[in-house]
Amino acid sequence: MSQEDDKSEPTAPTRKWRGDRRPARMGFGVVMSLTVAGLVFLVLSLALTGRSVPMPEFVRNYVEERVNSRMTGASLSLGAMEFAVGRDGVPQILLSDIGISDVHGGAVVQLNRIGAEISASRLLRGQVAASTLLLAGAQITIRRQTDGSFTLSSNTFSESESANLPDLLARIEQILDRQAFRTLEEVRAGGVVITLEDARSGRIWQATNATAVVRKAEDAISLSVTSDVFNGTDSIAGMQLSLSRSRETGRVSLGVNISDMAAADIALQSPILSWLAVLNAPISGAVRTEIDPDGALASFAGTLDIASGALRPAEDIPPAEFDAAKAYFTFDPAAQRIDFSQIEFAGLDGRVMATGHSYLSEFDGLWPKAFLGQFQVEALDYDGGDVFSGPVSFNDLRADMRLRLDPFTVELAQLVIDNKGTPVHAKGRIEARTGGWHAAIDATTREISSKRVLELWPLKVSPITRTWLSRNLKAGRVLNPAAALRFQTGERPDLSLSFEFEDGVARFLPNMPELTDVRGRAALQDFDFTLAVLSGGVTASSGQRLDASGSVFSVADVRPKPAWGAIRVKARGPLTAALSVLNNRPLRIMERAKRPVDIADADAVATAVVRLPLKDGIKNDEVSYSVTAELRNIQSRNLVEGRSLVSKALSLQADPSGVGLQGAASLDGVPLTVDWWQPFGDAAANGGRITGSIALSNAAVEAFDLPLPNGFVSGQTDADYDLALPVDAPPELALSSDLAGLSMSLPSLGISKPASTKGNLNVDASLGEVPQVRSLELSVPGFSLAGTLDFSDDGFTGADFERMEVGQWLDASVRLTPGERGANIAVTGGTLDLRQLDLNSDAGGDGAGAGAIDLTLDRLIVSDSVSLSPMIGQIQQGRAGLSGDFEGRVNGGTAVSGNLAPANGGTSIRVQSASAAGVIKDAGITPNARGGTLDVVLTPVVGAPGGTYDGQFLIEDIRLRKAPVMADLLDAISVVGLLDQLDGPGIRFDTVDGSFRLTRRRIQLLQAAAVGGSLGISADGIYDFVSKDMDFRGVISPVYFVNAIGSVLTRRGEGLFGFNYRMTGSVDDPRVGVNPLSIFTPGAFRQIFRRSAPGRE
Repeated sequence: MSQEDDKSEPTAPTRKWRGDRRPARMGFGVVMSLTVAGLVFLVLSLALTGRSVPMPEFVRNYVEERVNSRMTGASLSLGAMEFAVGRDGVPQILLSDIGISDVHGGAVVQLNRIGAEISASRLLRGQVAASTLLLAGAQITIRRQTDGSFTLSSNTFSESESANLPDLLARIEQILDRQAFRTLEEVRAGGVVITLEDARSGRIWQATNATAVVRKAEDAISLSVTSDVFNGTDSIAGMQLSLSRSRETGRVSLGVNISDMAAADIALQSPILSWLAVLNAPISGAVRTEIDPDGALASFAGTLDIASGALRPAEDIPPAEFDAAKAYFTFDPAAQRIDFSQIEFAGLDGRVMATGHSYLSEFDGLWPKAFLGQFQVEALDYDGGDVFSGPVSFNDLRADMRLRLDPFTVELAQLVIDNKGTPVHAKGRIEARTGGWHAAIDATTREISSKRVLELWPLKVSPITRTWLSRNLKAGRVLNPAAALRFQTGERPDLSLSFEFEDGVARFLPNMPELTDVRGRAALQDFDFTLAVLSGGVTASSGQRLDASGSVFSVADVRPKPAWGAIRVKARGPLTAALSVLNNRPLRIMERAKRPVDIADADAVATAVVRLPLKDGIKNDEVSYSVTAELRNIQSRNLVEGRSLVSKALSLQADPSGVGLQGAASLDGVPLTVDWWQPFGDAAANGGRITGSIALSNAAVEAFDLPLPNGFVSGQTDADYDLALPVDAPPELALSSDLAGLSMSLPSLGISKPASTKGNLNVDASLGEVPQVRSLELSVPGFSLAGTLDFSDDGFTGADFERMEVGQWLDASVRLTPGERGANIAVTGGTLDLRQLDLNSDAGGDGAGAGAIDLTLDRLIVSDSVSLSPMIGQIQQGRAGLSGDFEGRVNGGTAVSGNLAPANGGTSIRVQSASAAGVIKDAGITPNARGGTLDVVLTPVVGAPGGTYDGQFLIEDIRLRKAPVMADLLDAISVVGLLDQLDGPGIRFDTVDGSFRLTRRRIQLLQAAAVGGSLGISADGIYDFVSKDMDFRGVISPVYFVNAIGSVLTRRGEGLFGFNYRMTGSVDDPRVGVNPLSIFTPGAFRQIFRRSAPGRE
């Protein structure tokens, strides 16, 4: 057509051509514009709507033929083709029902849907080539063998041979480098289900709805997978995996990012991370590793961000919970070493920052059974929670340890804690056994403060011991502490502890003063806690210091609630200080005893044992105690008011029932023993009691100013006493003694007790401000008394003895009162027997200071038949003897009077009566006398035995009538007139006088004479008081008024002529004999023939 145009219009071809073709060119431009616009509209519509356009059948056939022409050993079949445009504007070819068959027609791969992004640059060059392959709905199973190699299988292809990770990537690279896929730059798979089966653990993980991307570059091929991971539980984790293989070196780089993946699942993926198997917590983090072409690990590094969870090696192990943890680490394959550049741990109440490293060891194939690690904790901060009493922090903690995974075991070879410059060394073992945790930790250090010990002591580990130490060990340095903690789930922690301490301040009981400068040691072993004080002391409120060395606090078993503690306090020092300390609550020993703490000055060695529950709010009845003390060099004027008590040694005891004191002492120099007991509680109302013995001697008489005569006692005896100390009442004394060893002598009363003989002494007294001796009983051979002693504010006022017996001569009631010259004695009743009285005895001493004696006797016995009843008088003892006057009635009848006067170193007695006849009658001599007066004088004989007197008597103007003995005598001499006179008005004697000697046994008449106008009689002889026999002789002279002319030549009572007579026998039946021929012997010669009178004793 163009040639024709050239020929027809040769003259103007150009212009003509231009003019003819302008409409055609305009039409083609419009068409192309519309076409392009239509394509753009189509592309935009497809991109915006996400829809696809089915490709014509010839296109599907063309593509199928072209692909098969380039494949060898396989053929491709396509079910359908569609055209789509991605949102990024990239054209896509979508293939459905794709099948790849081998040469025999067997299916090799069957895919539901495949997409391919068309390369725009190639498409513009007229080439249809896929740059990106899109896959959907694939299911891939990855099996990891026990040796770590992998095999792949899918619903679209059979299982591959096992290979390591670099080999798998190399195979993928080989496939993508084939001619059919040379134009591919990227393969994307969506909705993929990836299943990982682990032959070693038997676990299966499944990544659902995974997205996988394979990218091919000139230098490397890479694979990335993003997916949720399902592990058979309700938890779903997130994972991003990236693999890259260098074409040049064949080395594989692997990166994994995970989120909320279970620690146990991560632990199963790599031997390096197998230690995570003991954690029950979700972990997020990243791992980067490189693998050599031969499959060997070249490097490994990662970051782990562990969320709230727990350390729980097994299901039956109680979890050890934590809030969060983080770790940054690298792994050295050659050294099999994990280096942790940072470890952070946050618990419920604390935080840890550490670094360290760990070696994999004890391999089972590729997997380690243990990890050997060294870690340094740079900071450990814990606010205490319910574990410690307050915040705890460490800045440097180093640990050498081994971790075994099955069974879970942590062996601490060494744990070093920087304890503010003094390291604490620990070692131990923590195991997870069936049913629970088992821990054994041993720790020691050189020195630590007591405050720091309590800070590091867990509240629940031996809490009773810890509480006691926290309250009672106030300060000090703890030296060489060693602790051993044993713990088992379900049981109480068992803590063994030992330490020494110095410069301590301790308190052994509430409300007690503190121990200071304490040095000691303590141990907790087998639930038995003991703290011993080696040195230290306590300062009492008095300011005095007590040495408390040897004190011990112990708890036999710290497990019960409450536990019971025993406190053994030993104290050495002043007694006042010891009692001051013991008087604090809860003991209050002296307060309960109602005694002052300064009761005595002494050196005390005391031991107090207190048992009490270790709890708050202790009641008094829950505290038991016992106190023993050995006292030395005791001096006190308070124990017995106004008296000086001195002792070399006493023992003191106290317990909740009371307080006691025992030992030997002296009171104002008088030896005694003391056993004092003061009850507490309800029995305290009865007061205390002191028992013991006291030495009775003259020293005691002088010391206690007893109202006894000088020299009355000598020697020494022991008396038992019982002194009751009632509350709000005077002390009550009961004293008794057998008086063995004590001599008593009071010669003036004839009292003499040898030391070898025993007696009896009993005293019952009230010892108030004004003492009262309610009963005093004294009994010794020859002497006894019973009565009371009276006192006033001025001292002793008197003694009333309702009965006093002295020898056989006194049985009377006596009242003693002090006087200016000595004791005044008042005999207020009773009997005095002169027959037994030795009035010639030594009055004792010089008589100085003796008082008056008032006598009011019921009976004064003179002889067997003569007594004075009653008898009153007053006697004064002077230096030379007794003096005084008395009155009485003979045998209760005739009144007599008398007096005493000193004579011959003794006392003379004079008795007078206005009725001699009455005295003779009442004396039982004869009732036939009338009238007369009587005067008798007794004078002690010097040098003679006691009770020997020379006597003189005088009777005047007395008559004798109807006297049987006299009648017999007169009848014998046949004097009828005198008989008539005797039978009538009686024979009158002007005087009857003579002398005699009186002894205890008998009376001897010497020259006695009775003279009257009618008769004169002389007599000599003896009367025996014991046998009551008599032997008298003499002369009877009748008609004496005439016969008396010869009396100048003979004795008084004898005349010129007289008859000799003799009376013998008993007084009841006398024998009277007269010599009638004696009348013929003149008086002047009678003496020549007179027989001698009985001799004097």
